Amino acid sequence: MDELLTAFIAQNSFGPDGNSREGDFTAQSSGKQAFSRESEHNHLNGQVDDSLPDEVRKLQVSSKVEKQLQILSEDPSGFVTQEFESRMWMIDFHRLSQQLKRDEVFDLINNRLDNVALRIVRVLVEHGRVEEKFLQETCLLPARELRRYLARLEMFGLVELQEIPREPQRQPTRTIFLWYYDSDRVSQMLLGDLYKAMSKLLRRLNVERQRVGELLGKAERSDVKGQEERLLTRSELEMLHVWQRREEWLITELNRLDDSVAILRDI
Repeated sequence: MDELLTAFIAQNSFGPDGNSREGDFTAQSSGKQAFSRESEHNHLNGQVDDSLPDEVRKLQVSSKVEKQLQILSEDPSGFVTQEFESRMWMIDFHRLSQQLKRDEVFDLINNRLDNVALRIVRVLVEHGRVEEKFLQETCLLPARELRRYLARLEMFGLVELQEIPREPQRQPTRTIFLWYYDSDRVSQMLLGDLYKAMSKLLRRLNVERQRVGELLGKAERSDVKGQEERLLTRSELEMLHVWQRREEWLITELNRLDDSVAILRDI
């Protein structure tokens, strides 16, 4: 290897005329440093400077994309990888969609219960069917608190218990009890809960709109619209503002639930 390196340096150190190319290398190195300083100077708040030549802008954009891909490739889910030989980047969309669904389910579980319950679910996702003793050691929870959380998770339908008898008589003392998490069933169950919650919000929105229907009809008249402060009474303005805030909150919640539905159903 050292001999090949020495030969390469010797071959490229002299030009066709036999003269040393050390000055050329020095000039090229200085030019690269100047180009690097100029490129760095022309990066304005992370943006590519449009005043630069097309080739320079393409290099800057390519460098930024490469850095972002490197960051994405460090994700534990491994949905972005780079081939060793071709150096081409690849995205596993199936793995990415599964990870997005799992993260969304974890967020819903955390919102419904708490982070301790989510910790138990994560252990079950990683290890599959396990005994209560294993959960107690892995989740670092006392036996009584662990049983309380498992009961709550089972009540919400998030975990299940499987009995494996050691003998045909199925005696409890000779039976193994394994806790497990069924991701497909939980996703479908949470999706149904999201549909129910959206239905309730839509009914609530209709009820609230009917309560102020007369006021809304007045406020939406062509001769009143845009002049509410002058033509409506103080009490009517207060009712109108309360309705607008309530409507905004309900629609925001609907949009949030709709995003969760899109992840669990459509991705």
